[in-house]
Amino acid sequence: MNPSPTHQKAQLHEVADLMLEIYQTLVDMRYLDPMSIQMGPHNLTALNPQFQELDIDPAVQYLYSILPYIDTSLDGTADFLHGGEFADFLRPRAGESGPRSLLRLGNHGSVIVYDARRHLIWIIDQEGWATTDLALQEVEAKDPQSPNRNSFEHIPHRPAGDALRDIVRWYRGLDEIPPRWEFAWYDWSVEPYGVPVRALYEKNGWPDEFDGDAFEVDYTRAYARLEVDEFSQEPIVDVERRRDAVEYAEGSITHWIESLARAQTKEEQWEARWAIWGSERAHANAEDHLVLAERLAKALCPGEVCMRSQDRPLWELQWLREEVEILESEVRAIGTEWTAVYGEVEDDIPREQWEMERYAAERQLAVYQNAYEAARLDAERLCPGQTFQSVTGREKWEWTVKMDRHHLLDGMMVCRELAAAKAFLDQLPDDVPAVRSSVIEFIEHDVSWLKTSGLDLPEIKRILAGLPA
Repeated sequence: MNPSPTHQKAQLHEVADLMLEIYQTLVDMRYLDPMSIQMGPHNLTALNPQFQELDIDPAVQYLYSILPYIDTSLDGTADFLHGGEFADFLRPRAGESGPRSLLRLGNHGSVIVYDARRHLIWIIDQEGWATTDLALQEVEAKDPQSPNRNSFEHIPHRPAGDALRDIVRWYRGLDEIPPRWEFAWYDWSVEPYGVPVRALYEKNGWPDEFDGDAFEVDYTRAYARLEVDEFSQEPIVDVERRRDAVEYAEGSITHWIESLARAQTKEEQWEARWAIWGSERAHANAEDHLVLAERLAKALCPGEVCMRSQDRPLWELQWLREEVEILESEVRAIGTEWTAVYGEVEDDIPREQWEMERYAAERQLAVYQNAYEAARLDAERLCPGQTFQSVTGREKWEWTVKMDRHHLLDGMMVCRELAAAKAFLDQLPDDVPAVRSSVIEFIEHDVSWLKTSGLDLPEIKRILAGLPA
C-alpha cells in the first residue's frame, strides 16, 4: 500500500534531514568544507521538462527539491561512502520513477538506493551486487525472483531512517572514515596507504572534543611523511623496475621467435622479425638503463640507505616548503580581484565561481602553511643547524642527477635505434606494406622525440641530418 501524501512527505523530509546530518558530520571531520553544502529547498522549475521526459514521480521531484547537495569542486573530491560519489539530483540522469540513488556510482564502488514509495534503502556494491551496509553483513541475500538482471530486491535492505542514522553513527564511531582527498581511490574498508587516519582522529579528540585544525595539520604532515618515504627510496625502486623491464623484454623475444616459427605468410614472417628486432632493442635498452640505475643507486644511496632516519624531519620540511610555494603561486594566479584575473571576459565567469576557487585555494594554503610551521619547529629541535640542502647536497625535492642521466641515455639509445631501424627498413621487401608502414612510423616517432628532447648531442645532429624532416 502506498503511504498517504502527508506520511510520505514526512518520510522524504526525514531522508533530507538525515542526509544533511551526514554531510554536517563530514564537515565536522574536516572532509567537507561547510560552504560546500548547498541547502534546500531548491527551485526546480527549469527542470520540469526533463522531469516530464523522464517520467519522474512527483514525490521524487519533491525529494530533489529539499535534499542538500555537495559542491564537489570546493573540496576537490566527489567521493562519499564505500567508493560512491556525492549525488546531485538537480541534474537527473535516470529514467525510472521508483527507487532513486542517494549516491552516484563511482569507480567500482557502492550506490545508496532509496525507494521513495516504501521508504527503504539499499547500499549495494555495483560489481559484487551485494550489500555493503555494515549492519547487514550477516544477512544473506535471497535468491533473485525477477528475470531482470538489474533487480536488487533480493539484496538485503532496511528502513531508510535506520540506514541513514547508522551512517552518521559509523562516522562518529570511526567504523567509517571519509576517503581523504589525496586518496580518492583507496579501498573503503581499510585505511589509505598507511596513513593512520583513525588514530589521528582519536588523537585530536574525535568526536566530542575534536580539534579540527590540529587534525588537518597532523594529516598533512602524515601525508608528507608518506611522500618522503616513497620518494627517498626512488633510486632503489628504480633498480627493481629496470630489472623487471629486462625480464619482460626477454619474455617478449621468446614469444616473437616462437611466432616467427609459426608464421605462414611472408607478411607474418616479417612482422615477427620486426617484433623480434623491437624486443631485442628494448632488451638492450633495458639492460643499459639497469646498469645506470644500479650505479646511481650505489652513489645516491650508499649501503642502500637513501635517507638517514635522523634526517627525516628535514626531508618532510623540504616537501612541505615546496608544496607551500606551489599553493602560493596558485593563489597568486587566481588573484585578489576578479577583474584582475578575467579582465574583459569576466562576464563569462560567474563571480561566485571565482570567489569559491579563491576561497578553496586560500584555505588549502593555510593548512599547508600551518603544517610547514609545525614541521619547521620539529626540524629545528631535532636537527639543529642542519637543512635539507646541507644533508643531501640537493637544492630541491628531486633526484635531478638520476633523471638527467637516464634522459641522456635515452637520447643515445634513440640515436642507435634510428640507425638500426633505417637498416632494417632498407632490407624490407616491397610486398610487406604493413610492416614497412610500422617501421616508418617508428622512425618518425623517434625523430620527433629527438627534436623535442632538449638534448644537444653530436650523434643526434648527425642522425637528424640524414633522415627526413
